[in-house]
Amino acid sequence: MTFILCSLLFFVGAINSAEKISIDKIEFIGLYEGSNPVIAHGTSTESDYRIREIGNIIYEPGEASKKYKTFYTGYITYTDADDGEKIHYAYSEDGHTWTKSTSNPVIDNRLAEDPFVVKSGSTYYLYAEDKTAGGENKIRIWTSSDCEIWADQGQAIDLLDCQSPIVWIENTVWYMICERYPNNQDIALATSSDGMTWNNEPTNPIMEKTDTDWVIGALVSDDIIKEDGIYYMTYHGESINWMKTGIATSTNLIDWNDSSNSPIQAYNVPAITSIETASVFNDTENIFLYYGGDDTGIYRGYPLGNVPKIVNATLRNCVIR
Repeated sequence: MTFILCSLLFFVGAINSAEKISIDKIEFIGLYEGSNPVIAHGTSTESDYRIREIGNIIYEPGEASKKYKTFYTGYITYTDADDGEKIHYAYSEDGHTWTKSTSNPVIDNRLAEDPFVVKSGSTYYLYAEDKTAGGENKIRIWTSSDCEIWADQGQAIDLLDCQSPIVWIENTVWYMICERYPNNQDIALATSSDGMTWNNEPTNPIMEKTDTDWVIGALVSDDIIKEDGIYYMTYHGESINWMKTGIATSTNLIDWNDSSNSPIQAYNVPAITSIETASVFNDTENIFLYYGGDDTGIYRGYPLGNVPKIVNATLRNCVIR
């Protein structure tokens, strides 16, 4: 799909002037104090020269230098954005300074994008869109004991029209929220007892673009957390001129309400004109969001509440993508 983007680039005040808040009140995502992006793209000859479709954050405090783990899609040129993607792995001790795996790309046997990883027992399960098999409606599964070497387990069984997966385990039940594409361009739910064979929710879709007042095209699931009995899902949708990120809430995973603050804007981030994907991490003291949108890397920020004052705005050149 070709996008023509002409955007305003806003320059605003310092991050410390904004209020850090809980995710239910988020209006903006601001830069974390320190350098960003926290995971930068590689050189022009490396397989992650461009970064898109970032994954979730895994937190394992007993792992020392690898307490934080994440996976992301890397590719080299815009021309192979749909047929050159591979899955990469990075880890961190503090969630801010990251090291890319020397095994990258860790998923190299097939082209894949949009990873999501969950751990059950001592095994990591990686779910991603299988681009070698065509991408749309084909979620493939890999397993690993160390996040470096992965075994291909084949396609997820019995999923209907599913990509961009969110996967988690709750009370022994495996859940998947995913984008239904290309036929529906909405969000669906499935459950499983083993993470391999899935049952599609009969009332799908659980969220459509008509549940928002700004999405005009595809609606794509990104990440989910649960706080005080409420599920918070980040998602991105196609707006008038570009992909943007929103937040929706639910108490039962079937009925979702979009936040009145969607789409969420980037605050004090000159390199990001729109936030395409956002992953959420809760460290019990603060909620952080890891996000991307311009192919240069993965950024880390706080949810912010009060509206910052715009002090300058510059029209950027049109870009065809």
